[in-house]
Amino acid sequence: MFITAETPMLSELIQVLARAPSPDKIMAIQASDEEEERLAQLMEKQDALGLSYEEERELDMFLIAEHLVELAKIEAYLRMRS
Repeated sequence: MFITAETPMLSELIQVLARAPSPDKIMAIQASDEEEERLAQLMEKQDALGLSYEEERELDMFLIAEHLVELAKIEAYLRMRS
């Protein structure tokens, strides 16, 4: 899959999830301060000036990663409750 080679954030997330971590470890997954700051920059620029193609792709990758983490956390929560 090309995404992992192009985006370190997604690559790292996939590596973590591939290790089949415990539900507690999944619930603890969060973006780094640098990732949060970059996401905020992209969102602000998107609203003010618009994004270049590369920036749009980067923002899309952030949103995909966020969605994957949300899904993993839902599954982890359900595993913890059963």
